[in-house]
Formats: sequence, structure tokens, C-alpha cells
Amino acid sequence: MSRPSDAVSNISLLISSSDTAITVTFADTGEAQKTASVQAVLDINAENKAIGIEVINLRHQTGCIVDRPYKRSVPGEESHSAYDPTDDLLYVRIASGRSVIQPTVTASATMDSRHRLLKLDIPISFPLRH
Repeated sequence: MSRPSDAVSNISLLISSSDTAITVTFADTGEAQKTASVQAVLDINAENKAIGIEVINLRHQTGCIVDRPYKRSVPGEESHSAYDPTDDLLYVRIASGRSVIQPTVTASATMDSRHRLLKLDIPISFPLRH
């Protein structure tokens, strides 16, 4: 039987982007069962490039079950994601750099039947290089 903290045990990380969105895939297993809107903060550097994504109050906003800290990296790349259950904060680092602009956007979180976070779709509503 699975414990609620297993909601992050299958987390991997894949970041893809297009002209209209950044998609962060956390797990390659699980069937999408629920989608929730979340407020996220984009970290934008001086070159107008998205370098990070922050979701504050992830559990509160989505009902996602994540009750322990974790950190996952993309082997050979700068990208990583981390979750802090004390602050209920998810951070996804896309690239290194210093954030100079931090717009708030409405993103979409997709979860499976066990309330594990499968992916985030973050819209890009202004010109960014990613």
C-alpha cells in the first residue's frame, strides 16, 4: 500500500517549451485525472529568458499530496526542481542566472488519481526567449 509521501517517489524532470508555453513534466507514469489552475511566478533574466518557475502554496492550490522535501535534477543539465513542504513551495530551475522580472501567471497543474503532480503548463503571454 502506498503512503501519501510516495506522491513524489516517481518524480523525474523534463522541461520543454514553445512560443506559447513552458511545460514541466514531473512524472512519466500515471494517467491524468485532475487539472487545477495555479498561480505561478516566472523568473525572467535581463535577456528576457525564463530561468525559473515558483509555485507558492502548491498543496493549497491543487490538493496535490506532497509531504516531504525532494530535489530532482536533469542529468548533465542546469535544470532541477525542488519542493519544500514547510513553506509549501515548488521551484523549478530552468537555467542559471539572476531574475530581474517576476510576473505572476496562471498555470495548469495536472495530477493523477493518487494526487501526484504529473506536469505544469505555464503560459507565456509576452515575448520570451527560452
